[in-house]
Amino acid sequence: MHSTNPQHIAVFLGPSLPRQQASALLATQYYPPARRGDVYRLLPAGVTTIILIDGVFHSTPSVWQRELLAAVEEGVQVLGASSLGALRAAELARYGMTGFGTIYAWYRDGVIHGDDEIALRHGDADAHYYAMSEPLVNIRFTLQQAVHDGVLTVEQAAVLITYAKQCYYPEHSYAQLLRSPVVQEWSQPLVSHLAQYLSTQAVNLKARDTAGVLRHCATQPMPPPASRPAAPVQEADRRWRVARSLMAGFARAGGEEVRGQAVLQHAMQDVALVAALRRPLGTQAFVLEWARQHQVTCLSPLAGGVRGAVGRSVWARRPRPPLVACQWSHAKPLRIPGGRTGLSQLGDHPRPGDFWIALALSWGSGPG
Repeated sequence: MHSTNPQHIAVFLGPSLPRQQASALLATQYYPPARRGDVYRLLPAGVTTIILIDGVFHSTPSVWQRELLAAVEEGVQVLGASSLGALRAAELARYGMTGFGTIYAWYRDGVIHGDDEIALRHGDADAHYYAMSEPLVNIRFTLQQAVHDGVLTVEQAAVLITYAKQCYYPEHSYAQLLRSPVVQEWSQPLVSHLAQYLSTQAVNLKARDTAGVLRHCATQPMPPPASRPAAPVQEADRRWRVARSLMAGFARAGGEEVRGQAVLQHAMQDVALVAALRRPLGTQAFVLEWARQHQVTCLSPLAGGVRGAVGRSVWARRPRPPLVACQWSHAKPLRIPGGRTGLSQLGDHPRPGDFWIALALSWGSGPG
């Protein structure tokens, strides 16, 4: 067992718990609800633990299972709780992601299914992710407690849950339950008793699970890094390399982030660049892919990236671009808007040249 420096813990948090309360439990780095690619972009920062609580979905691509597995494979402790983190932890538990709390256990045991159980309407970062609806897991747990406390019968609670699940998640609230056709058929004393109970005894299960995992990480020794997944998806697979390269991106010297997709888009606009790089990169990508499929090890000149194939044959014949975007040992400057600002790769491929190979694989029938 070994402890983890709180400064090496990254937490993705939104509406599940106010940031001020979270920081009082665990003083560490907090990030907004996770989006697709956020974990890839975080890995090179040297974090040892990632706590996924909140994440976006529906209108925005949600955090990818593959990037969470990549973190696990690289020895990072990945915990999930409360919201999207609980769902992802249940999906990836057998691959090394650790779940925490009641909501995770419900997903793991098949008590609940789908993201409608954790979804809610909330404000943006400026509004501190203020909740404007009640997540179904909170309603479910509170009604279970009402049964335990003798306010409702098991049958009455089940009918209310069924009704709530049929409603669109932004409409979920205790007030909505009390206005439902189900409750309107009950006696007035029962309705009044239930209304009083919901106004005074409702449980915010998401906040409770969030506080629990933060308190656990602040006070308990963390287990050693998880072993590799039982059935890992190889990062060398072409699709994952392309996707990871485009998501991970680069950082300017001043701290500004430039995603790989943006670099690719600007590279595609340079017809001469695409024409010059297509053949050497395409050839190298083909050979490396063939070697991977046939379990052949490529030695240094080929596996070392694009320095030999591109550095001598292409860049030596091209004038230095007036706007420098990046400078690596394996790839010379590429021109994108933004001035003469160096970029360093945020993605953690073994070789910078892998980024260019991924771009070659994604160019398809582009310009040139």
